[in-house]
Amino acid sequence: PLHFFLLGHDVTKESQSVVQSLISAYPPAVNHRYNGRLPLHLAIESGRKWECGMEDVVYAGPNNLDCVDSHSGLVPFLHAASLPCTDLSTIYSILRENPAVLSALQ
Repeated sequence: PLHFFLLGHDVTKESQSVVQSLISAYPPAVNHRYNGRLPLHLAIESGRKWECGMEDVVYAGPNNLDCVDSHSGLVPFLHAASLPCTDLSTIYSILRENPAVLSALQ
């Protein structure tokens, strides 16, 4: 259910409570892949903002910040930065949670 909800385009502030409920109901879902993609990748692809559930997905699965998206071939920070639908605050927040990704890019 978490993956399917994040695939949708309900990226309003109100959707954060749904994301929180889905994660609470089954926390391991943040580490499961659907068609090779983690919930974090789906949240980024759908243009979800940090305060609209992205924060909950990141905090529930912080190790996923190093995982390359199978579709874009990018780590979450770069994937978010490459999409025109991602706001700057969300890109910064993703990077702030995993600044070590910058040293891995060199």
